[in-house]
Amino acid sequence: MSITHAHAQEQVARGADLLDTRLPGWRERINPVNFCLSDPDRCVVGQLFGGYREGLAFLGITAIGAYDYGFDPDSDDEDEVEETWLEELEGTA
Repeated sequence: MSITHAHAQEQVARGADLLDTRLPGWRERINPVNFCLSDPDRCVVGQLFGGYREGLAFLGITAIGAYDYGFDPDSDDEDEVEETWLEELEGTA
């Protein structure tokens, strides 16, 4: 079963709030053209911190906990969560 858009929005909002707190101005540092949630170097965390693991450590969350913030969705949900991140970056979420 795939994630609902509403659930993806909740996860992404939680992730965006965490980034707002820990790394103000983060939105301006993301290249949406290069964005790919399934690529650890081109996802939100990878683009901001130069590496997925480094970013999670900075944010103080585990790889398992990353799901709750929309950073690491289930494979069936990647497209929906990625689209929701792009909406967040465009200010339409």
